[in-house]
Amino acid sequence: MLIIQWEHCSFKEQGIEREPTIHIGAVANALERKGIQTERGNINREIIERNMKLEQAEEMLMFAKQEVHSAQYAKIKSTSFKGAETKPIK
Repeated sequence: MLIIQWEHCSFKEQGIEREPTIHIGAVANALERKGIQTERGNINREIIERNMKLEQAEEMLMFAKQEVHSAQYAKIKSTSFKGAETKPIK
């Protein structure tokens, strides 16, 4: 059994950084299904493209942060081991 819960809050209220698409309407929807582009359909395609670019940018930022964290960890790790190796054992 598949249970789907519909959230009535806006993306902003949910903490989701995404631009919502607009309601396309029955007539425009029927035209779009026939392959005829409508103004509302074009607006939604632009919104979807912007949302995809935003998601890609967020992924790139997350990857860059991970790379910086890894580089900082490697530097700390190599520095702490060098210091441990130079101290004489008593």
